[in-house]
Amino acid sequence: MVQHPFVISRNVPENKVRLVESMSLILGKTPLHENTVYHRDPARIERSLKIYDEYVQLLRHPAPPESPGWRKVDWRAQRLAKKIIDVLGKDGHVEIVDTLDVSGRKLNVQSEHGTLRTVYMRLPHHLDWTFDGINEQETEMQNNKPNRLVATIQHFNLIDTVLASGTKVILGGFDKGMVSDKGADGKEVIRPLLPEAVYTRDPLMVIGDVAVLGNMVADVRKPETGVIKGALVVPGGKVIEYGDLFVVRRGQVLGTSGDRTHHDAIHAAVATVNRATREGVQWSVAVLDKVPKILHGDCVTGSIPIHSGFSEEGAYVFPEAYNNPSGAKQVLVSLYGRIVEFLSNSTRKLLGANVLWLNETTAIVNIAATDMIKLLDKHGKDVLSLNLSEIVKGDGAGRCSSCPIERD
Repeated sequence: MVQHPFVISRNVPENKVRLVESMSLILGKTPLHENTVYHRDPARIERSLKIYDEYVQLLRHPAPPESPGWRKVDWRAQRLAKKIIDVLGKDGHVEIVDTLDVSGRKLNVQSEHGTLRTVYMRLPHHLDWTFDGINEQETEMQNNKPNRLVATIQHFNLIDTVLASGTKVILGGFDKGMVSDKGADGKEVIRPLLPEAVYTRDPLMVIGDVAVLGNMVADVRKPETGVIKGALVVPGGKVIEYGDLFVVRRGQVLGTSGDRTHHDAIHAAVATVNRATREGVQWSVAVLDKVPKILHGDCVTGSIPIHSGFSEEGAYVFPEAYNNPSGAKQVLVSLYGRIVEFLSNSTRKLLGANVLWLNETTAIVNIAATDMIKLLDKHGKDVLSLNLSEIVKGDGAGRCSSCPIERD
């Protein structure tokens, strides 16, 4: 991992230096972000400081109370999200949208590792869980829900790091209103329409030059596809979430099936791509079957690129995630050449496998996933270790929180 000293330019006043240094303890220190902060772009320094200062001011106010069901809307996180959208909206590499229409956009994703050019993201200011949880981890952690204010500043740092790499960010708008729901006691509660929309990988995927919509399992997440227009729909209402699909290389997809993505839906999605593509490439798919309660494949599996985004050092995997561990290993070896690491349960829970590649040499990883950082370091990768602690509590990290629209 490339190490960079955290040094602030003389152009930054001393009080702002202290602010940035304190924020580094919350957000993590990353090469691209540090280069941005200390001398690369004075305008971006000032922009980040505005966001950080707003966060520090909001920290002085208490968080809304916890409850067994939906918590009250966190006005602090809302205000920070508004500030972020207002500030980032002035960046020429950021496009703010209420509805993402992919029909007129350039679509191109041929691997997980090609240089990221355009990505769709949404802020987590409404991140919350239902009273019974939508998966095993949410059920287990009902008394440790994400702090939405901290999640929002962490997500801004993720966006800022992605922008510093030269990637264009399509950022979902601030709010889509409120809806009626039932709490744990059966009484009516009012909740945000898009509470978990931060995890933009699941409702949309680009394979080659075709965009396909997901079909979310949890009712609370179904509205996330409603703000996406122009993508193809997998026929038959089949259940599919794209945390379970990987673009291995041009013409090859890996899918992981389970209770959130069904085996036949993976094949139907790839068939949809093959009917619609204008590239003349026919995509094939290999499918691994997960054990119950494993959320998505990108929480337990991934790969490390070598000198090109179209070949790999090998795959890493948490074998216990699959019904047939030995069969899963064979499939991964056939696709990626070898397995370079069997992940520990600790790495799985920290979502160390959930890596966002900015290009074939640079990866964003949860700072707590130290074993994954060491693995990527061993293979000569530049690791941007961001503090994603509150986003991880919601069952997502860098890959989950980003939907690539275009990769070179």
